[in-house]
Amino acid sequence: MPLYDSHYPLCPICNIELNLEGRLRFDCPGCGNTLVFARSQIYRVFRVVGIVGTAAIWAWRRGWEPSFIIFVVSFYVWPVLLLWASIEGQIRRLFPPKRFEAQRKCLQTLGI
Repeated sequence: MPLYDSHYPLCPICNIELNLEGRLRFDCPGCGNTLVFARSQIYRVFRVVGIVGTAAIWAWRRGWEPSFIIFVVSFYVWPVLLLWASIEGQIRRLFPPKRFEAQRKCLQTLGI
């Protein structure tokens, strides 16, 4: 497998150069598989804990009783989630993704 010195990321399946054009989910022109930006498990856990934790602290600071925070935290999650997505989008423009992985299937067909 040859190593290319390129600023474009490579498809993890067929090793063809990918032209992202700002997209995070797209079909590979070589093999036709849908590729998404690879995020680590640590990032996914940190994102959930950070968003829900920030929303819970915001609800608590707004005067909700601790026993009711579990019920109202979902109303506070949406603005925090939108803020997180906008910040993540700006960072992604400055530092484009380098690793991609094949998208997992949403529907399990058991190979039928």
